[in-house]
Amino acid sequence: MAKLLFIVCAAHTGYRRGGIRFVQGENTVETENLTAEQLQQIHQDPLLVVGEYADSISLQDEANKGSGTQGPVGDGTLSAAVTGLTLEQAFAQLQPDNPDHFTQSNQPQLSALEQLTGRRVTAAERNEAWAAYQAALAIKSEAGDAE
Repeated sequence: MAKLLFIVCAAHTGYRRGGIRFVQGENTVETENLTAEQLQQIHQDPLLVVGEYADSISLQDEANKGSGTQGPVGDGTLSAAVTGLTLEQAFAQLQPDNPDHFTQSNQPQLSALEQLTGRRVTAAERNEAWAAYQAALAIKSEAGDAE
């Protein structure tokens, strides 16, 4: 069985790196047909968080949820295969239109962040990291528009 990576994309849907089109949020990519150069480009991109599925059972469970090997995985719930992330990586995993992921004031839900990071997250910590994350995305977006 080919090795699968989960890749969380913080950029917009349609973002491309290494010849692969990503959707915003979680993507699953087979490594079998990727070159070392493509993998390096994906791993070095700051808007992509790359991880491997733990074993063939979780790999198969996650693959069965999605619509193929390149595209979003799951039904909007947070993936159990994605844990131990930084706050910035966790933000990229959240879906803005999901009330389980965001508060009414458009702040990431602490419970969702705790599930993804595997640790307790305070509101102050979330607020500071969220502001920095939003600023970084705005800079990346402006840089992309200039190209």
